[in-house]
Amino acid sequence: MATNKNESKPKKKVIVVEGSVTAPQKEAWKKKYGKNLRIFELQDGDRKYVAYFSKPTLDQIHAAESEHPNDMIDRNLFIFENCFLGGADAFKDEDEYRFALANGISRTFRMLVGSVKNV
Repeated sequence: MATNKNESKPKKKVIVVEGSVTAPQKEAWKKKYGKNLRIFELQDGDRKYVAYFSKPTLDQIHAAESEHPNDMIDRNLFIFENCFLGGADAFKDEDEYRFALANGISRTFRMLVGSVKNV
């Protein structure tokens, strides 16, 4: 018997892991951080781990650079410690998850480029 190409296989259920973050907590963060509230999602197997963080400020980036001028990993972890608000415990307990989130946070600060012209 031929199978229909349009038939889809049943999707595996994805388990979302947010730790102890509550809906009121998310609303409070939205009010406090506004457009600077960010969410990070990391899929690992059948689980999607979720973390909430505030976009790093220029002062936080400068502090990270000052504290760890020669170590990018420590700079990113410094920013993680200062911007992480809450989420799955895996981001605090597992090195690979924490490293992934730290790198994600560090990429949220856009480097804008303008142009200079003679007057």
